[in-house]
Amino acid sequence: METAVDSTKYTSPSGAKLVRYILAKLPNPLELHSYQEEGICQVLDGEDVLATMATGAGKTGLLSLLMIVIHELLKNPTLTIRELLFPQSPCMIVVCLTKALEHDMSIRMTDFGLQTIVINRDTLADAWSQKRDLWNEARQAPDALLLSPEELATDECRQLFNDKTFAARTTVLAVDEIHLLYYWGQSF
Repeated sequence: METAVDSTKYTSPSGAKLVRYILAKLPNPLELHSYQEEGICQVLDGEDVLATMATGAGKTGLLSLLMIVIHELLKNPTLTIRELLFPQSPCMIVVCLTKALEHDMSIRMTDFGLQTIVINRDTLADAWSQKRDLWNEARQAPDALLLSPEELATDECRQLFNDKTFAARTTVLAVDEIHLLYYWGQSF
């Protein structure tokens, strides 16, 4: 017996086709892996996703392409197949284990046209020397905020997350190397 497909979901064939259509319009389209497409569609349907991928398999691409699709659907609501659950100025929070990974992800996301802010001890010191407040900038500007895990325990981060303007923009929380959550324990 065949089960009916809910065509009002992004995980349906029509939803996946829409995601491929949006991403095919990129100036430099790339090969969308089926697992990236599946993850994007699940998030668009409001599902939590745990993506297990090898190093270099496209986690940054998945996150970047997800934000591109969200932006396009917000810009062109006639494309949507169901009501979107995302705010007009969405921001994705990405927790990265290393500064090098934050830097690499920021470059890749910027290459996709996304605006990023990286907050870790080094970027905070650099911004402070330029009389910039990255925490304040994060309230308004980025499509993606990349944080080191230790920043999550700071008062500044708590203030940012409790800020109504920022909280209203928060769309996705991604944690790279989430298997380490067990070792980070309750401090995470």
